[in-house]
Amino acid sequence: MIVISTEIDLGPVRVFNGPGRAILATTDRAAEGNPDLPSGVEVWRLGSKRVELDRLLERIASEGFERLLVEGGGGIASLFFEQDRVDEIWLTQTPWLIGGDDAPGIADADRLFDPFPRYHLVAVETVAGDPEETFLIYRKGTQLESDR
Repeated sequence: MIVISTEIDLGPVRVFNGPGRAILATTDRAAEGNPDLPSGVEVWRLGSKRVELDRLLERIASEGFERLLVEGGGGIASLFFEQDRVDEIWLTQTPWLIGGDDAPGIADADRLFDPFPRYHLVAVETVAGDPEETFLIYRKGTQLESDR
């Protein structure tokens, strides 16, 4: 698990409690130490004002990671979209509505991405549960055979 944050002080952090490596990617300016950060969490300092995406992706590749799942708010998503680093989008559909002017979006941007790459629906997966969720899976530049 890799968490990207401009600060090392994340407050009580439960996200690092799972199995596997735990990595905090942060800035060179982030204050040292966080008493709530579990021992064993690796800290990667990868930029002065914000985590530099190219440096992060180079480090991830050099550590042997082959795939990256980016979850988070629109700010982190925008960073990946702006630098054309998104190959696949999984949109989650659930049986409740979130709306209003301040509702979260897929990307926080003050402009349209130009040019915005074309993503095509390649799969639909439904997971039973309460609530039931449906995942719409889009891939950049890929179309379903039936759409060709």
